[in-house]
Amino acid sequence: MTRALVACLCLFPCAAAAQTIQLSEPACAHLPFDAGDVRRLLALELSVEGIAIDDAAALALAYDAAPCARGATTYSLVVRRPGVERRDTVSLADVPLATVARALALALAEAARDALREPDLAPEPDEPTAPEVELDAPRVTAALGTLEPGAALAAEPTPSAEASAERPPEREPDHAMRLRFGVAGFVRNTPDTGAVLAGPRVFVDVPLFDLPLLLRADLEASSGAASFGVTLAGAGGGLAISLAARASPELALRFGPRVWANATAALAADGFDPDTDVPVQVGLEVRVGLDVALAPGLELVLDAAAGTHAHGLPLRRGAERSGLVGAYWTADVGLAFH
Repeated sequence: MTRALVACLCLFPCAAAAQTIQLSEPACAHLPFDAGDVRRLLALELSVEGIAIDDAAALALAYDAAPCARGATTYSLVVRRPGVERRDTVSLADVPLATVARALALALAEAARDALREPDLAPEPDEPTAPEVELDAPRVTAALGTLEPGAALAAEPTPSAEASAERPPEREPDHAMRLRFGVAGFVRNTPDTGAVLAGPRVFVDVPLFDLPLLLRADLEASSGAASFGVTLAGAGGGLAISLAARASPELALRFGPRVWANATAALAADGFDPDTDVPVQVGLEVRVGLDVALAPGLELVLDAAAGTHAHGLPLRRGAERSGLVGAYWTADVGLAFH
């Protein structure tokens, strides 16, 4: 009976003494404590549980400052055994400097206990790397439904070349007009004097904001014969505003009023005196225009107008004018560039 009791009492300390660990010295030379203090305090802490420090033990502990610098407060802890290595980090920033060695010894002791509780610990398999898969953004979005706040939003898919080719070209708005410059030739007939004047005209068309309105400013020169053997010549300009509508990308229509002023001189009168009191004519007309696209950036411009001289037919025959108030018509053919 006594021999059995003695054998039983000896069993536990013998088993406990069989548990050993190895402690590696730190490599950093700037530790704020003596590495020997850590070893002594760790041995004292583990001895309560019958664990001893043995440089030949299979289970090895190591610690060091991370990073190695003066005043370091963060330390790495490493637990190694055949085929297994575990790393951890401990911060001792809030620990008084005088007790850093003891705090580090306690952390190492806890790591040793955890390792000894799992003597058959196998190496942790590497986490499998998921293959990169190109996701279909519309299908993923449909499957997930509404994303939670903070979740990454799926990028809008880029349309493929085939989809872009199948998509019809965007149609311009009906009133879409462009800034453009043009040159035209015109002819004006004034039955009141029998005058037929012709000449060149240059113009610029300016769209008014996003409205279906087009503002045109022009300059012109003209000359021609009138009744009673009179030859007229003049130069001037005008300002027109038109309501514009594009029937198709190749065709546009315009309609609106134009006012103009023209300084006219009678070069030859054959017995008729030019009215030198009113050398400047002023007219008002209504214009209808048609624009036809010939090529990218080039349009054929056709205009027709009817109007009246509001002021200043310079031809008199005695005290009488040659006819009625000066009604006229005019036609333009030109090219516009934009």
